[in-house]
Amino acid sequence: MPGFEKKVSDIFNQQRGLSSHFPELTMKIFNENMRDFKKRLRKESEEDVQSDIMLLHDIAFIDYFYDEIDDLFLRWVVENRAEHFEPEELSEMEAQAESHLDFYQVLDTSPGKGSLLQSLGTQNVIFANDISSSYSLVKWDVFRGRCYAWKDKYYMTGAGRMFPADSNQYITGRLAEELEQYRKSWNDDDYGHFAKDNWELFFQIDREITAQQKHRKVYTSFGELDPKDLIFNVIDLNSALDELRALPEFRFLDQDEKRGRKNRQKRLIRYQFEWNTFGHEHNIEEIRVQDTRGYRISSQQLDDKGRKTGIEYLGDLSIDAELLRLTVLSRQLAEYAKERLPLLLHHSIRFKRMTRAQLSDESQNPQPKPPIDPGVADEISREYFNNYHAEILDTPIPSLNNLTPREARNDPNALPLLLEWIKQGENIELRAKKRGEPALSTARLKKDLDLEGMI
Repeated sequence: MPGFEKKVSDIFNQQRGLSSHFPELTMKIFNENMRDFKKRLRKESEEDVQSDIMLLHDIAFIDYFYDEIDDLFLRWVVENRAEHFEPEELSEMEAQAESHLDFYQVLDTSPGKGSLLQSLGTQNVIFANDISSSYSLVKWDVFRGRCYAWKDKYYMTGAGRMFPADSNQYITGRLAEELEQYRKSWNDDDYGHFAKDNWELFFQIDREITAQQKHRKVYTSFGELDPKDLIFNVIDLNSALDELRALPEFRFLDQDEKRGRKNRQKRLIRYQFEWNTFGHEHNIEEIRVQDTRGYRISSQQLDDKGRKTGIEYLGDLSIDAELLRLTVLSRQLAEYAKERLPLLLHHSIRFKRMTRAQLSDESQNPQPKPPIDPGVADEISREYFNNYHAEILDTPIPSLNNLTPREARNDPNALPLLLEWIKQGENIELRAKKRGEPALSTARLKKDLDLEGMI
């Protein structure tokens, strides 16, 4: 409330009993009692404190209904304290008094001018004249905020709150569900009335999304990410090595030396292998994750041209004369390996224990690495994203109903999901560019999937 904010605050403080509602407001807005709210603010940065205080007063002045004045405060000020303000101030105050919270998605930005926004509640599109946010927002950002119409333009006020770009569908669904209940209860389908009467809902949805993000799990192709070490005693090293080298699912990588466990002066040769799906694809399909509500990491291997080989990485195996250690990324995979390895290596090993994966000797004692030439670093980044691009096109994505992007492109039911997935990728790419970091090219994804002009 530029210009008139101080006068509005002074009038608020003069009205007996209004500030006594702040404990209720802090609970509804921040899900904190007043004591915890103040305690947290003492630890926050000045910028975060100002943002929370601005949000608290934004709701207290514009949305909260006070029995003491039988009205919303800013609307009451316009009608009962008009003599304290200039006509221009009253006009803008009246516009703000009728405004409401909403969730918006950014369709485009014009740095230095404003942003094109779409309401997730109504799907209406507006251009918000807000210079500061036009520099910080990027395409497909999702945020909660307040816009008001004044003199044929839209302006933003109050403190906004950003959400993950993939939260738009959840928010849209929740708003539609609550709006339908509002229609039935009040026979009123005006979204502005609904948002004004249910301002607490916008903070409840905030908490729901935060909880989802906090508990969203990471999955490998073979179970939830939960690195495990399988330890076996080695009975016959030579026999075990003969079997490992003969099995297509184990690929020899290297050998080095390590100290013995029982005799630290003794040097043991340690052989290192990679375990993959080659040769037992049918057996391991039984534990493959079919659906997840979380993040999926891929283990697909590529050839030297960046093409998928159909072979998936499963874990790292090392063996010496005393122990065999297999490190895998999920408990399900560990249980599978616990049964499989003794069958493959026969009597040459004996299971000892399963533990949470331990750091390697190298990671426990990291050595300083020489700086990488910027040109070399850029080349590494380009090569990484080139390989990732080739892989992701044919990788099943949970949010695409476990179809690959190529498959989703040709599935009418999955195409809308694919377009949303591309939007999320573009949002991540734009954010990375603002930080000066490399990212996956969504323009290239659109071209390869023949989506140009559809988003």
